Amino acid sequence: MNRAAAKSNSNGDGAMKQVLVSAAVGALMTGALGPAWAHHSHSMFDERQETSITGTIRNVAWVNPHGYLFLMAPNADGTTTTYQIEMSYLQNMIRHGIMPTTFKEGDTVTIKFNPLRDGAAGGSFIGAVDTSGREYNLR
Repeated sequence: MNRAAAKSNSNGDGAMKQVLVSAAVGALMTGALGPAWAHHSHSMFDERQETSITGTIRNVAWVNPHGYLFLMAPNADGTTTTYQIEMSYLQNMIRHGIMPTTFKEGDTVTIKFNPLRDGAAGGSFIGAVDTSGREYNLR
């Protein structure tokens, strides 16, 4: 191989190396920051207020990234309101003794939560008490 060809190959190798390094750094940054970008803020919940409501579980959604409880609570006028309660991430719930079978459709529970700032029926789960008196708390 002549000097011109060798010089051309080394410049090409350097440029290729730079492209590969840039691609690797970009991939690492995207992978590291992806979960943070995908997760939402808790600013929609008023964490200065705590509310409790007793009702019947309509549905439990044990899904990533958060579990959800849908609770039907009676109103003074005889109607019911369904509350959507966002729970923590699944590993945290398990760590605090809340399993996929802890709450079931038809169970009566008292839920403690931070309400939504916009006044809608829902909030961020703090804890619960079932009819046997067992308490489940994330804090």
